Amino acid sequence: MGAYDEGPHIDWWQGLPGTERFVLLKKNGFQDSKKPWKYKELTNKGIYTIWSKERKVTAADLPIKKGTVEVDCIEVDGKTINLTPVPHFSIDKYITHRNCEKCGVEFKKPYDYVKKCDACISSAVREKWEKLPIVGYDGKKPLFLYNSDNQYFFDIGDIIDYCEENEIDVSELMLVTCVKSSFSEIDIEDLTSSYEVVHEDWEPSDAFLAKLAEFNEWLTRQNTNTYFPSNERVVIRKEDFDNESGV
Repeated sequence: MGAYDEGPHIDWWQGLPGTERFVLLKKNGFQDSKKPWKYKELTNKGIYTIWSKERKVTAADLPIKKGTVEVDCIEVDGKTINLTPVPHFSIDKYITHRNCEKCGVEFKKPYDYVKKCDACISSAVREKWEKLPIVGYDGKKPLFLYNSDNQYFFDIGDIIDYCEENEIDVSELMLVTCVKSSFSEIDIEDLTSSYEVVHEDWEPSDAFLAKLAEFNEWLTRQNTNTYFPSNERVVIRKEDFDNESGV
């Protein structure tokens, strides 16, 4: 758009719906998040950035038009071969709202290529979780929040704190048990094939094999202190906790 703060671009938003507050923002500035006692000047370019993020654009606002692109090509055995790469983009990159492909309700997209609304995405995740086999919970095993990236619970206290911080009931949590990892045994192939330290006819001695077996026996008993989510779900109800838990 050129220079936002000079020439014809001064107060470019005049007449656009929902932009009345821009006059005050430009006059008074905006509060600095790092220094709340200060106010920063807001330029026309800054106002345009805010407007771009807030405005609603649907596929109906961007009608697709037919066009032509000139390309270099050759003919090989009667077939036309295009030699010019033709860049192309999806309309999803340019629209802010779309209709959910499952329920049909319009929603604001959190990122470019999402096609389902949050409600349908959450519903699909829960349906998948509910298909997992259910197992009991002894109150001691680590648990994992199925719809999270890295939320583990190592005791009931962790669950209580999470529910209080997020203001949700424990029955809403989609939980799965965790399995503890372990070190894998090392075999001769692991030692020789990757590093090419022996010739192809080399054979380990009995003493070598005995020491390797001894090491493997020790290795598999070492604690990794590392857990991964399993494919078994757990259902915890509010009444499963003591009345004093506060969940």
